[in-house]
Amino acid sequence: MHVVNVGDALIGWYLRQGYRETGKSEPFPHGDDRFDAPLRDDLKFSGLWYVAGATPCWIVRPEPKAGASALASNRDGLYSD
Repeated sequence: MHVVNVGDALIGWYLRQGYRETGKSEPFPHGDDRFDAPLRDDLKFSGLWYVAGATPCWIVRPEPKAGASALASNRDGLYSD
């Protein structure tokens, strides 16, 4: 699956649902008439894959590290919002 890389929040949500990043990306189709003109030039699609049988993070959540905020970066999929 490919997700637009507009910020950590969207990708973080998918990571918490059991998806993992593939490390591959695809360019955004700038100039394609099927899509509206984007407001940013740095868009791309980040690749994600689903881990079958993965338990979403919001069901099993480790305790935050000492001094870490529960709303810390969710890119690693460890903390729920």
